[in-house]
Amino acid sequence: MKFFPLALFYTSFSAATTATTVVPNTGKPLPSIGENLDGDSVFTNYDTLKTNKQAFLLGTGYMQHEYPGSEQVSGTFLKWISSATFSNTTTSPSYTARIISYMSADFISDALAAGSTIAEEQAQTGGDPDLMASMYIPQMNINQIVIAPTSQDWTATVFDDGRNISVYLASEGDDQGDTSVKAPTAAFSSHGTMEWIGVEQAAEFLNVSVSELTPEKFDVAYENAWTEKHPTASLSSSGGKKGLVGVITMIASLFFVL
Repeated sequence: MKFFPLALFYTSFSAATTATTVVPNTGKPLPSIGENLDGDSVFTNYDTLKTNKQAFLLGTGYMQHEYPGSEQVSGTFLKWISSATFSNTTTSPSYTARIISYMSADFISDALAAGSTIAEEQAQTGGDPDLMASMYIPQMNINQIVIAPTSQDWTATVFDDGRNISVYLASEGDDQGDTSVKAPTAAFSSHGTMEWIGVEQAAEFLNVSVSELTPEKFDVAYENAWTEKHPTASLSSSGGKKGLVGVITMIASLFFVL
């Protein structure tokens, strides 16, 4: 049995595990609570949305679909955020909001070829109505955002530290109830960035006038997008409440009859 010097083993192990990936600010201390790496507030984007009553995210995404041999696809997309309701807490500032999401034509084409049902819906109807929730996590010193669609099964998590570019992760698993012909290939994992942009850049992406992108116009556009995705369940804001009261009344009547 041969024995090797411990020093030789340590040298070999160290050489094999030396990190080769380096990121900006490597070695710098973490910022103070409420501040980001640039020394600015982590609530810059939060406060902008609160003041302007709307915000826009220009994303660049990279998607890997499940189909064997399918290549990673990438492209750009836009998220128009509005109808936000902010919390009153000072410990973990939070909000919920609605979103209309748009994919670029090239992204739709490439994602369709890879088996995406997200791109399939975009190609058929245009903007997708999504939901959004954000909460400041003191332990992470970041605003963690969750985005969920109203007609799909994917979810995305965005990490907003107040700077103009945020990173995100997204995924969709298998959905046994999906009736799309692309359902067997729809699962994916994704990562990318989302840049907080102004209304002028958003208008350029959508090829519309700035006057078409206002909080008031958003409410109309969201309702139209949601109705198009849910044609058999279209209800006005008051209709939903009336429908619920009707169901409760019906259940109550059956109870008393029985």
